[in-house]
Amino acid sequence: MAWHPGTAPFFIASLVVLLGSTPPAVAADPPPAPAVTVSAPLQRELIEWDEFTGQFWAKDSVEIRARVSGYLTEIHFTDGQMVKQGDLLFVIDPRPYEATLAAAQAQLGHASAQAELAQRQHDRSAELRKKDFEPASNYDQRVSDLKVAIASIESAKAAISSAQLNVEFTHITTPLSGRISNHQVSVGNLIGGGDSPNTPALTTIVSLDPIWFYFDMSESDYLARSASPTKRTGSARACSISSTTRSIAAPARSGCGPSSRTRTSS
Repeated sequence: MAWHPGTAPFFIASLVVLLGSTPPAVAADPPPAPAVTVSAPLQRELIEWDEFTGQFWAKDSVEIRARVSGYLTEIHFTDGQMVKQGDLLFVIDPRPYEATLAAAQAQLGHASAQAELAQRQHDRSAELRKKDFEPASNYDQRVSDLKVAIASIESAKAAISSAQLNVEFTHITTPLSGRISNHQVSVGNLIGGGDSPNTPALTTIVSLDPIWFYFDMSESDYLARSASPTKRTGSARACSISSTTRSIAAPARSGCGPSSRTRTSS
């Protein structure tokens, strides 16, 4: 098409009219909100614990020794079993000590008879002395004989008590409850007794309730626990802490340790 100068304004005007009549653009919808999981906050007590390595140790330990000598005739336990306080463990032949007890009882009877005779003689001598029919020396002798007879009674009673103790010592019982070790002497052996610590032990008993747990901790842990007493509650106050070895002895049944709940392994 041929272009004429007079047609240019019309084309431009038509273009302007077309552009001015274009409708406005519509705004895009926003993206949907992402899905979010919602839950209520949890509230619970957090227990602080630490892990240490150590070993269990009995709170009480007793070595059973014989108080009297003699031949072992009976053993009333099995190695390693649990025993209760007062249970019979060993029996040593009691017959020699029962014979000694019988002799002491007979001696008491003899002393009592002598005391009765001395008392009657003393009474007769006292009556004669009042009437001046007996010398003072004879009366003094009667008084002395009576005192000796009374002393003999006391001596016989003491001998009986000693003999009764020896008879009781032939039956060895456990002084505490716990676990017993193996027997060191078999039936038929001659046992040497006495109160000396050098007397051979027959067996050993250790307590199990309570039981202690010994473990070592670093100096930093020790200082942290020592500076924060609030971290140790309840039974933890019963722990004994050594400032030199940094070692803590804790009752295993109470979970005692450097913190309120100590997790330990042995």
